[in-house]
Amino acid sequence: MIAERPLRRVLYGGTFDPVHTAHIEIAEAAGRLLGADRVSLIPAADPPHKSHGPHATAADRLEMVRRAVAGRPLLDVLDVEVRRGGLSYTIDTVEELLAGPCKGETLMLLVGEDALPLLPTWHRVRDLLRLVPVAVAPRSTSADQAAGGPDWDTLARALGEATVADLRSRRLATPCSPISSTEVRRRVAEGRSIRCWVPDPVADYIAERGLYGALPARRR
Repeated sequence: MIAERPLRRVLYGGTFDPVHTAHIEIAEAAGRLLGADRVSLIPAADPPHKSHGPHATAADRLEMVRRAVAGRPLLDVLDVEVRRGGLSYTIDTVEELLAGPCKGETLMLLVGEDALPLLPTWHRVRDLLRLVPVAVAPRSTSADQAAGGPDWDTLARALGEATVADLRSRRLATPCSPISSTEVRRRVAEGRSIRCWVPDPVADYIAERGLYGALPARRR
């Protein structure tokens, strides 16, 4: 009898405030490039590296992600951080998943390139890097372009040459998009359309709930 191989799962965390089409495109492309069986989007309850709290509640952000991935076989949603509440440290999430819901699976963490400068400050980052390999998804915001990409030398001094070599070797050729959650929120507040910026079910939910300054949709 041939033993069944462990399920390969990519973990893609974020505030998702709101989730937008670039998030979905990156998740699906990364899953294909990494040969994953599943890519799990994990909305944070309270992200520790944000200078301000999320603009939408954890429950609303979780629901938007669920609506965004519906009908996409490669993608699913894990509510582990929202259920846990408080500051969402990735090491706590990975340890909880490996001990319970994802026990026996092969996990990999997907991180946006824009998050790399803060990686050395992540809670128990060295323990995290020992538990799961990290893949990097490029971003193409104007700030990223102006900076010319990550400062790999600084990262190497903080995390070690071998770790940075691993990160660079798993820098994926995922789609680059200028869409950002900040711009989506701005467009909503200005009364502009966000169709094509976010999946239609997410746009509908934002209107229904009056999120980000949107006028609540009228009941018929």
